Amino acid sequence: MKETAVMSTPIGNVEVCVEQGYVTGLRFTDKEESQYDLDGLLMDVRIQLGLYFQCKLLTFDVPAAFGGSLISIRCGRK
Repeated sequence: MKETAVMSTPIGNVEVCVEQGYVTGLRFTDKEESQYDLDGLLMDVRIQLGLYFQCKLLTFDVPAAFGGSLISIRCGRK
């Protein structure tokens, strides 16, 4: 099941997509911040983003799976 949430950051809102226990997408968006309670992996992402922007975290520890060909992944495109 695909879940998405929009999270507010100091540099703009970010939409996070989660599928099957992995972060599968993250992009800046003009959408409003999600107004519902987050749980599981989406909550972990929100917590880690908060710590990162407080300069208390340098690397993220959430499972991520980004699809596409090897060249598209290296170039940051699908």
